[in-house]
Amino acid sequence: MDAGVPPQELDLYENLIASGDFKVRVDAEINLTSLDDEGAQYIAEHEPQPGLLDNHLDIIAVKIIGDGSMGGRSAAMLEPYSDYPGYYGEARYTDEQMDALVAYAYNLGYQVSTHAIGDATNRQVIDAYEKVLTENPRDARLRIEHFQCADPADIARAVKLGIIPSMQSIHATSDMLVVEDRWGAERMKGAYAWRTILDLGGIIANGSDAPVELVNPFHGFYASVTRQGRNGSPEGGWYPAQCMTREEALKSFTIWGAYAMFDDNIKGSLKAGKLADFVVIDRDYYRCEDWMLMNIQALTTVIGGEVVYEKDTSVPTVSFEGVPVTFNAVPYTQAKAIYVPLADLTNALGVMKKDNGDGTVTVTGDDAKTILPTVFTDGVTYVDAGAFYGGLGYKVAYTEISNTLSVGTTIS
Repeated sequence: MDAGVPPQELDLYENLIASGDFKVRVDAEINLTSLDDEGAQYIAEHEPQPGLLDNHLDIIAVKIIGDGSMGGRSAAMLEPYSDYPGYYGEARYTDEQMDALVAYAYNLGYQVSTHAIGDATNRQVIDAYEKVLTENPRDARLRIEHFQCADPADIARAVKLGIIPSMQSIHATSDMLVVEDRWGAERMKGAYAWRTILDLGGIIANGSDAPVELVNPFHGFYASVTRQGRNGSPEGGWYPAQCMTREEALKSFTIWGAYAMFDDNIKGSLKAGKLADFVVIDRDYYRCEDWMLMNIQALTTVIGGEVVYEKDTSVPTVSFEGVPVTFNAVPYTQAKAIYVPLADLTNALGVMKKDNGDGTVTVTGDDAKTILPTVFTDGVTYVDAGAFYGGLGYKVAYTEISNTLSVGTTIS
């Protein structure tokens, strides 16, 4: 989904897709800021357009931005910020303006997706959605983008109305270090409240929110089921009662996301008659340990039955807490061990190394020390990456099918 596309950029998508070089399917949401902007003019002149260019482009929705962010204290709140007395954040619209924008797009047949992070803006948007759904009922699949903090009563109301929270699990683990200072403990009851939504019978359309967050969706899977940062903190998860199950996390990135875009009849699951869009991964999603979720590697990506990506497994990958490590010399694999330049590893972690003069090196971290044999090749000193990380207390696992060393949370 590309949320907030200026109408003049639609031709770029159409040309790219028609060229055959752009393989991604796009739900282009028209940017709508006022009743007289170019987005408003476009939707007045064009009916919703699903399934363009062999189902590669949907133009069926508008994007409205209702407030700002938690981090910048610009999300609009019902009560003042806990760490900024008297300050409520910044709503972009009055209630009347929001009602008018939503009704305008809705009555033209468009789906409405509204960015709302603070509980005041979420209430404002739910109110606006409720009005149009009551006055002109239809299968609208109205979305609230982010839905990060809402009064519990408003969460229940949104689910009852069929409003879809389009949330990004990774936000909870990115924000957890500061959000309770911003909003206070009481408001955490309705913050990033995935389990509350699901237990009420709602669904969640998940995503990465790239480029705000890293684009890797497997970070979102990991956050969904653990509510931990990629370094494994906090132990047991942050408000772990709100975790998703693995099946729910998978649905949130697949069939529920497809439903949220009116595409569940052709996308989101592997069924005869649906588009052959799928990815082959290198480990069992349901059975691997939690920390390995963020290190999942895509082996093959297929769109519409066409293979559009295949991982080059001849080159080993070291995935450190879900992020591939880069090296200044080519790594290699020998006997299911990945050898990499020692200097790159020690520099990346900020640990000390000492050449012992006997073909070994001592590596010292904050809480651990390990002695490793070295291999000197083409002027570069190599070590076994698994032994390096494992010796410093990290969890490690080698996956042969993808030639990947996964590195996870430090062992306590």
